[in-house]
Amino acid sequence: MELPISFFQILDHWLLISFTSIICYFISSAIYNLYFSPLAKFPGPFWAKISGLPSCTFRFRHNGVLFASPTAYPSIYGTRANVKRGKFYEVWPRNPQNHNTLSTTDRMVHARKRRILNSVFSEKAVRSAESFIIKHVDRWNQILDDSGSNDWTESKNMTIQTESLVFDIMGDLAFGRSFEIKEKAENQFKVIPHTIASYMQFMYPITQSPMLDTWVWLKPRGLDTILDKLSPKEVKDYYAFVDASVLERTKQEEEALRKKTEENDIRTDMFHYLFNAKNPETGKPAYSPDELNAEANLLIIAGADTTSIALCSFFFYISRNPQAYHKLVHEIRQTFNSADEIQGGMKLWSCTYMRACLDEAMRMTPAGPSELIRQVLPGGTDIDGHFIPEGVMVGIAHWAILHSEDVFGDPSVYRPERWIVDDTTGVTTEDVALAQSAFQPFSMGQGNCVGQKLAMLELLITIGRTLYRMDIRMAPDDSLGTASGGCGGAQTTNQLIVFRVFQGLGGSGLLALPFAIIPEMVETRRYPLYVSFTALAFVLGFLFGPLFGGEEGHKVKLNTSSLPIAVMNLALLIIFIPAGFPNIKSKQRTIQFKKLKEIDYIRSTLVFTTSGLIVSALQEAGTAYAWSSALVIALFILAGLCIPIFL
Repeated sequence: MELPISFFQILDHWLLISFTSIICYFISSAIYNLYFSPLAKFPGPFWAKISGLPSCTFRFRHNGVLFASPTAYPSIYGTRANVKRGKFYEVWPRNPQNHNTLSTTDRMVHARKRRILNSVFSEKAVRSAESFIIKHVDRWNQILDDSGSNDWTESKNMTIQTESLVFDIMGDLAFGRSFEIKEKAENQFKVIPHTIASYMQFMYPITQSPMLDTWVWLKPRGLDTILDKLSPKEVKDYYAFVDASVLERTKQEEEALRKKTEENDIRTDMFHYLFNAKNPETGKPAYSPDELNAEANLLIIAGADTTSIALCSFFFYISRNPQAYHKLVHEIRQTFNSADEIQGGMKLWSCTYMRACLDEAMRMTPAGPSELIRQVLPGGTDIDGHFIPEGVMVGIAHWAILHSEDVFGDPSVYRPERWIVDDTTGVTTEDVALAQSAFQPFSMGQGNCVGQKLAMLELLITIGRTLYRMDIRMAPDDSLGTASGGCGGAQTTNQLIVFRVFQGLGGSGLLALPFAIIPEMVETRRYPLYVSFTALAFVLGFLFGPLFGGEEGHKVKLNTSSLPIAVMNLALLIIFIPAGFPNIKSKQRTIQFKKLKEIDYIRSTLVFTTSGLIVSALQEAGTAYAWSSALVIALFILAGLCIPIFL
């Protein structure tokens, strides 16, 4: 039976009304956000102003503002700041029972939990942790120095090496047993650092998306259960390890209490202090079993990843800056008489250049989220002279402020001296104070990192003992971070700009020359076909070049693996170049070896020699050798002598 026509008319009207209402809502919302919102005066991309789509500028979403000035820190993260932690933190708990101090957004509850956690990370607790740190660092040094001689070892992937060390330390401190990731033997936990990093990469965009409120609402309503069931096997193994370790350590602590065991006879790791923490208001245990599990797990998630990034960044930059490296090694080996002497205390903290090198690495590669979001509370707040109303999300753009030329002058340069007042380097007290005001690697206020003393002790002991025992250098076949030779070795912003210009000229030449040469090599009617194939070759090269090159680079030196490819390309060029080139009217396609006699071999050799000398000089300068070293200067001189001979 046919439905009455009036039904379709009504349906059409409702569809029209609904569609019109939606359009009007978006238009009115856009107009309000652009012209009438309290945030309308802040700069930012158009789409970020009118929608919830994230951006990387000051107004990073329709209800969020990021700041990049040192004076904004106290107003956002200070103890008296009129803000609270936003829903960003509510995304991370595994389930409603797994809330830890970090994920607590209620100010009063967080303050109570934080007071308890402060007592857990007391000076006594940090000193107790030192023996565990030293044990793992010494074993790690043995694993790194596997050559059995005074020769250089094989190159090491320090991302993996530093992750394995820090995760083993934190596992030992938090759960009473190490993951044993740093050992060569395979086990199911070796993938945990990568799995956690992948999990964070998946979750972080959600914390910045329009789905955030919906996601947080769904978590206790079945989403947590779904995510738990869909978790990879490695994640499930990790949580099973955590649950079993916490249960075992809990039994040990309960047994020690029952027997009234002396503290000298029990394991005084961080879990010991968590378990024995008391609520100052009630005098009862501070943590329930679920809270104990959550706080212990927090040590791994928050402590291991950030510390390993800082340590890896340090080795990356110090190995590429020989002047800073030699100065640091001299300080360490002159301050201590043996590696065993390097432990917590005044002597370790007196190594100002070691601390400066570490701070500079943490500045250039900040760990943790790009911003720690806070939500403005009723009454609003004033940040850098701007009134921010209730409900707005605010934060500091860490990468932006740590790479600000207004604060650091030459932010792209690794220069530890910027942290030390010295008349010879021209660094004043005001310079250091300004840099320190923008440098908050552990945040500030009540929400700062409660384990920062433990982290710094771990980092300084690792760096000190490692560099006392062994020399390090950038792997000879490693070009990561050198960015076309001179760019990686640039010591000032001006040098970086100049080398980037030459890099751009070289890159544009590579892209432009094929399309300039093709018309000289092929007939006009076949030009589109050859251009298409050339463009396809570029696309495939961009896609697969880094994959094949990176895989091959792990096995052989880059220059060795590239040589056969270069020879093959030269042979193909000789075979396929038209015999009558540059006379494209010729139909002959056979190889004419007499053409080889027309090559100017002397000048060709000079071109290759000059290019090789310049590239070698730029590649080594600032990495394996200083810019003022005899080798680098000699390479530039030889290249300069070849140029007039060529002309």
